[in-house]
Amino acid sequence: MTAMPKTQQTKVWIYQSSTIFTSNQKNHIEQKLHDFVSNWSSHGDVVNGSFEIIEERFIIVFANEEEVMVSGCSIDSSVKIIKELEQELGLSLLDKSNIAFQQAIGEIKLYQLSQIPEAVNSGEINLESIVFNNAISNGLDFESSWKVKAKDTWVKRYFK
Repeated sequence: MTAMPKTQQTKVWIYQSSTIFTSNQKNHIEQKLHDFVSNWSSHGDVVNGSFEIIEERFIIVFANEEEVMVSGCSIDSSVKIIKELEQELGLSLLDKSNIAFQQAIGEIKLYQLSQIPEAVNSGEINLESIVFNNAISNGLDFESSWKVKAKDTWVKRYFK
C-alpha cells in the first residue's frame, strides 16, 4: 500500500489500542484493512483510502477527498471494520478515555484523564513529554500536530 499524501483534503481517523499489537494481531489488522480500503466506496465511487499502523498501537485510516468525498455511510463502514477488529482480536480501539504519552525513553504509556495530575506530580509526565492528539481530522494536522509536547497542549495546565 502506498503512502497517502497528507494534505488538508486528507481525512484522518486515529484508533488507539489500549495494548500493543502482537505480530498475529498486526497481521490480521493489516489484511482486514487492506481488503477494506481496496474496496472502500462512497455512493458507488471508489474512495482513495489507505492506513498505517504506528508504534504497534495506533491504526490510522486515511481518505483522500480531492476526488471523492467520504459520506456518512462510508465512514460508518470504516468504523464497522474497527468494531469487527475489536471483537475478533479482543482489542479496545474505540475507547477515547485514555490519553497516550510518549516518555523520554520512547515508551508509550496510557493515562486516564484523572491520572494525569498525579503523573505530572510524580514526574512521569513532564513538559517535554509527547502527547498524542488523536482528535485531529486531516492530513496536515496529522503531520504537524499529532505528536505535541505537553507544554504546547491542554496538559500544561497541570504544571505549576
